[in-house]
Amino acid sequence: MKINQLPAKTWNWLGMNEAEVDIGFDPSRNFKETSVTVPDGEKKTVIREIRDDEVRDMKNGPELILKTNCRVGKGSELTLIQVQIAKKEPLLYNGIETSVEENGTFRLIQLILGGGRNYYETRVELKGKGSSFEADLAYLLDGERKLDMNYVADHTGTQSQSRISAGGVLKGRSEKLFRGTIDFHRGCAGASGSEIEDVLLLDDTVRNQTIPLILCDEEDVEGSHGATIGKPSSELIFYMRSRGIPEEEIFRMIARAKLDAVANLIPEEETRERISEYLNGVV
Repeated sequence: MKINQLPAKTWNWLGMNEAEVDIGFDPSRNFKETSVTVPDGEKKTVIREIRDDEVRDMKNGPELILKTNCRVGKGSELTLIQVQIAKKEPLLYNGIETSVEENGTFRLIQLILGGGRNYYETRVELKGKGSSFEADLAYLLDGERKLDMNYVADHTGTQSQSRISAGGVLKGRSEKLFRGTIDFHRGCAGASGSEIEDVLLLDDTVRNQTIPLILCDEEDVEGSHGATIGKPSSELIFYMRSRGIPEEEIFRMIARAKLDAVANLIPEEETRERISEYLNGVV
């Protein structure tokens, strides 16, 4: 089946518009669906960890399929935190569908640090006036791990706002494809959106693909996107080596700082400690 589809098929010749995988949304195949509703004027934080114990309990095939449906009421705030620290290598699909009402805020924090073939998809409908979506995403891929990502901010409400910030580290023969779309629909006057990705490449054998996309059917909007991709600058490496720091340690420090920047946004100390413990063994 086809997943992680761009709202507009822009990259036909590169085959990057979508992903095609052999999975089905069948409850008998390790399919877990949850719903989160935040009533008007309330705040809620939800933390979801994917660890080896959950992967070990998979009984109906090598796929773990997660679906989260969220509704954020008027003037409400929902912070959804998802952390993937499983060392096992199943196929994981993690999909999020969210609608945000007037002056509501949906915050998404994701750290994708383990697994084998990871497919992440988030679609947020900014329905109400002044609704907002903020995403802070971090990933670490090594070996032959694969990550396919698709994030869509649908602006339908006036003065709605979105910010998608992604960054990660690629090592070994890992592969990553990031799709980020800001879609300004007719009638969302005064809306603004931005997306940026910062990717650190530690080996020449990695494969990185990034698709920033802005769609616009409304004149009175503001959108921006950008990406920084590559290895640490030679000037930085020279400076740190002149201070007696080995090159391998330099790369480790830079990679760890990038991941810690997102991990430190998590308010729960126990979750941060588990992430730190995991990263100590791989970075």
